[in-house]
Amino acid sequence: MNHFYYLNRRNEPQGPVSINELLELLANGIIQTTTLVARVGDAAWRPLPSVLADMNITAPCPPVGGAYQTGPSRRPQHESASDGDYHDGMGLLEIFKLTMTRNFANFSGRATRREYWMFQLASLLFLLSIYILGIFLIILIDPSMSIIMMGLSLLYSLALIIPGLGLYVRRLHDTGRSGWMILLGLIPFIGGWILLIFSLLDSQRGTNAYGPSLKYPD
Repeated sequence: MNHFYYLNRRNEPQGPVSINELLELLANGIIQTTTLVARVGDAAWRPLPSVLADMNITAPCPPVGGAYQTGPSRRPQHESASDGDYHDGMGLLEIFKLTMTRNFANFSGRATRREYWMFQLASLLFLLSIYILGIFLIILIDPSMSIIMMGLSLLYSLALIIPGLGLYVRRLHDTGRSGWMILLGLIPFIGGWILLIFSLLDSQRGTNAYGPSLKYPD
């Protein structure tokens, strides 16, 4: 019999459950058609409709009224009532927005290598956009705009500090390391290189002391 894991609203792997249980969760509104699932033994997370289509199964229709019911009484014991979080289906802007809002000062849990580096890329692209905009304003409008653009760049960089630290701590957790190891960055010359290597490491499989793995569920 096929059994699957699924990501709850905090994108924590839940299960395993049978395909019939998945359909029941969907019918009750506990999971959505956008929920990512993974077959036991398979590390690839896929949208639920794709998995159902492979099995020639039609997803149940929403309850009367056009919306799924999501009240606490409809949740199974192993389902979290928290809001959603990162999943591998997220794009660049979604990850940046998530990190800068809901996970702004989040130092608990885990962050995959993809989540970490997608945020770094988005941060760099936004900073470059500020610089490019500043160059055009200085050339086309007023050279004194350089002071304003420098101020905007500084404010943007300061705004990245707390969410960036939180994300890196979660990246350390994802590799099975304590978040306090971020202090290695204070070591002159080599500290930054050590942290860079840690950020490039793959996720630790299964559940560790900091939570379940999104990339390699148990």
